[in-house]
Formats: sequence, C-alpha cells, structure tokens
Amino acid sequence: METILVVEDEEHVRELVSVYLRKEGYRVETAEDGEKALAMVRSSVPDLILLANRGFSILNDTIAIFDAVLFEAFSTRHSDGTYAAWEGEDLAWTGAVARWLRRLRRDLPILTLDYADSSCPQLRAFAESRARAYGFIPFVTDYRLEWLPTTQT
Repeated sequence: METILVVEDEEHVRELVSVYLRKEGYRVETAEDGEKALAMVRSSVPDLILLANRGFSILNDTIAIFDAVLFEAFSTRHSDGTYAAWEGEDLAWTGAVARWLRRLRRDLPILTLDYADSSCPQLRAFAESRARAYGFIPFVTDYRLEWLPTTQT
C-alpha cells in the first residue's frame, strides 16, 4: 500500500483530503505545517508527498521533494452554507498563484479541490474547466465530502 503525506494547516481540510485518499486505498500520514512535514520526510520517506495550498510558502526551498500539490478552493469556495465562484481580486490571486506554481516546476502535478453542491453543475463545470485550463487535475465535491464523482477526469 502506498503512503501519502498530506501537509495542511487547517484540520478540516487535512481530514477531508485524508478521508478521500484512504477511500482510494492509500495509507495517509498528516502534518499540520511545513516544519513537521519536513521532519517526517527526514525520518521516513513516504511513497508520495502531497502539499496542500496553505503550505505554498515553503515551496521555494522544498519544491524538489514534492510529488504533487493540492490547491484547495482554486476556483470556488464554501462559506456559511453557500457555494460560489471566486470573483475579482480573489480569482486573479488564485490565477497568479497558479502561474507561480507552474514556473516553480513545470512537471509538478497540481490537483485542485473545489467546492460545489451536487445540484449545481454549472459551478462544478466552471471549477473543472478552469483547473484544466491551467493544466491542473480537478476534483470538485461538496464541502463535507458527502458525494464523490464516480470518475476522475
């Protein structure tokens, strides 16, 4: 069984990603910050190292050790029970971060985790197409991970 290290400072996001990866058959280890992640990597090298977006600040110095990056809320967000697409400055900011990630290492797989209610195919389609436009691998679900797509595209 392959092991994936998920690095994310927000516990609910760390758990959400971990649940999904475990459902896919992976052994999952977690760290809440870059310092703990690096210590874990030094002590035991997992089969895959996945960095979640709030750890981006360590990428300039550590990009070579990561196998993939997870960009949560790249195109959409969930707040107070509502799902919506980013707009204006927020949308521009995620685009700027996306371009920066691509410049850091062009071969690095970047996955997106966006949020949309299962009854809103337009929001899901927006998130998926925007991720693909940047060369990212999209994943769209509801905030509580209550539904999963049957296939990944």
